[in-house]
Amino acid sequence: ARLDQINTEALGRGAPEMWLFNAPMAPWRPADSLAVAKLMGLQMSSHLEAEVLRARVSLELSDQDRLRDILPDSPGTGVAALPAYASLFPDLPRVAENIPMPANPLSPFKQRGLAGASNAWAAAPTRSASGGTLLANDPHLGLSAPTIWYLARMEFAQGGVIGGTIPGIPAILTGRSTKLGWAITSSYMDDQDVFIEQLNPQNPEQYLTPTGYKKFETRKSIIEIKDADPVTVTLRWTENGPVLPGSHYNLAAVTPPGHVASLAWTALDPADTSMTAAIGLMFAHDVPQAIAASKVYIAPSQNLTLVDKDKIALKLIGAMPRRDANPQSKGRMPSP
Repeated sequence: ARLDQINTEALGRGAPEMWLFNAPMAPWRPADSLAVAKLMGLQMSSHLEAEVLRARVSLELSDQDRLRDILPDSPGTGVAALPAYASLFPDLPRVAENIPMPANPLSPFKQRGLAGASNAWAAAPTRSASGGTLLANDPHLGLSAPTIWYLARMEFAQGGVIGGTIPGIPAILTGRSTKLGWAITSSYMDDQDVFIEQLNPQNPEQYLTPTGYKKFETRKSIIEIKDADPVTVTLRWTENGPVLPGSHYNLAAVTPPGHVASLAWTALDPADTSMTAAIGLMFAHDVPQAIAASKVYIAPSQNLTLVDKDKIALKLIGAMPRRDANPQSKGRMPSP
């Protein structure tokens, strides 16, 4: 409603940039709210970069014990031994070419180690001086202008909800009602897998699947450029997920000739019901109801900390990839 008012009535008074750049904003749609949530998930994930980095170090070092010294396995002793990346793709050079990732100020991908972090803690009634439950949450994402979080209060028929929300998302993501408090922190569960897809030598528009070569799913995307002709790019998908450019995170350095890299990610599930879970949390009256509401949450995976008047809980929420019981790369490096 506010965007419509600015477009039709504000005459630039909505914000200075709307006077400087007279381009009406598109109406907000529910899909835009879902896209904001997906963008947040993208910014809080570093698994793709970690997989490429491990593969490149594996190509550089023949001693896999030395690789684990540099990139320690986590959680450690419980992880099955990983193969050398060169054994998965023997045609790759032993020393991966150092193709620098271009610094793109518009890229939504955060650098490894800078993909956000958060804190949360809860205390049960027996651990507090007042005899009630306590909950604290510090979702410390990076500072920006405009800021990511803002505080809001919403009144429903069953009572008010107050807390931190993100512009465009119709839910309080960390906050409280009169009966329940909830907090979120990133879990960093490994929910991404890179796949190296083999192209058909006779037809590069096809890739190899377990049942033979199959045509890529494609879609044209037009990019408008100021004072220049628009550019049309062809986006491609395999059964595993979208095909990524070789320039992204040095993927070209670990992709053999005649292959492309694709990304499987739980957040790309077309049946993602995470927004339903976020809205359901606002209407939960106690910890069991909140846990039940969180079961339909998909991505990005979170640690959900909960308190009601006499109970506290911590639960990992989000979908985990169902990987093969004996995968070649154990989900830690790009896989054939």
